[in-house]
Formats: sequence, C-alpha cells, structure tokens
Amino acid sequence: MGKKAKDFSIAVLGAAIILGVYFACDFALECAGSSISPSLTSMVILFLLLWAKIIPLWAVEKTAELLLKNMVFFFVPILAVLPMTYDSFKDHIWAIILALTISAALTISATGVCLEALVKFKNKQPRCGDTKNE
Repeated sequence: MGKKAKDFSIAVLGAAIILGVYFACDFALECAGSSISPSLTSMVILFLLLWAKIIPLWAVEKTAELLLKNMVFFFVPILAVLPMTYDSFKDHIWAIILALTISAALTISATGVCLEALVKFKNKQPRCGDTKNE
C-alpha cells in the first residue's frame, strides 16, 4: 500500500473513532436524559481513552491535524449569518464582548496551567536508558 493510501486509511480510521465516540456519547446522554453537551463529553472521553492508551495516538492524529488545519471553514457559516442577525443582539453587544473576552482569557490561562503541569510531569518521568538512581 502506498504512503498516500496508508495516510488516507489512517485518517478515515481516525474520523471513524472520533465520530464513533461522539455518537456513542450522544446516544448515552440522550438515553440518560442528560442535558450535558455530547461534544464536550465525547472530547473528555476521547482524551481519557488516549490517556489510558486504549486508543493509540496515531489512530486519530492525522484526522485531528486535518480538522485543525481546516478549522476556519467550520466558522464561516456562523460569521456569514452575523450581519443578517445583528438587530437581534445589538442591544447586548457589550455583554457579548465582555463574555467572549473573559472566556478567552480563562481558556488561555487554563491551557497554560495545564501545559506547564504536563511539562513538569513529563520532565519528572525517567527516560529509557536513564541510569540515575533517585
């Protein structure tokens, strides 16, 4: 099998895994009568499956890269509708801007704290071939 065909099949496998986790969470939450977002739940479940090495990273890495590279296309429909619906939210524009600013700051801060903790944790782990006695 050629490299392109192999990369394509891995991307399709990754999409199947990501969509499978999403639809399984959606179904479970609907059956449970929960109002929790299936997107958020599936993201956490996928993270836990990757962390526990139940799903190998290589299986979803190509699909995740593809989604991140093309993320802007997911927001185009929303941005195209904004001028048409401006009248419905113009009275609350400052509250929306404040909420967006605060949520962006919290997200960036939480990401930074988590990244620092993960880097410290990774640096504490012994590497293969290390002969250090602690």
